[in-house]
Amino acid sequence: MKKLTKKRKILILTPLIIILILIIAIIVYPIIGPNWYIRMRILMQIPIGTSMEDAIEIAQNNSRWEKSFVSYNNGVRLKGIHQSPNITSFANNVNPVIGEHAMSVYLGEYRFVFVGGVTAFFAFCEDEKLIDVFIRKDWDTL
Repeated sequence: MKKLTKKRKILILTPLIIILILIIAIIVYPIIGPNWYIRMRILMQIPIGTSMEDAIEIAQNNSRWEKSFVSYNNGVRLKGIHQSPNITSFANNVNPVIGEHAMSVYLGEYRFVFVGGVTAFFAFCEDEKLIDVFIRKDWDTL
């Protein structure tokens, strides 16, 4: 059997170490992860069907979150926001609105190569029950 040279070991171990660091970072600080992962984590805390008042209370009690706004007059406008896997097509509507009521929560920011800010948008039906959550990431340079 052929022995691995030192150079070859380094070429194999370096990507594995980088991947391991990224996985640990996502577990420790979840807003670094992809939008679907952030959405899944939020829905574990505030499930679909949660009342708007309960969702507001949960957001206020989370020390890492900052409630940005609550609207009892408008739903969530999806322009520039990651679309939920529940939404398939909006054909002719380039700026769709989901729900009758909305809430926005700033989840925090992180610094990697850029500064990333993560916001969650909660859409509620006319009965003030949660129907979906949308994630938006904004990026700035350092």
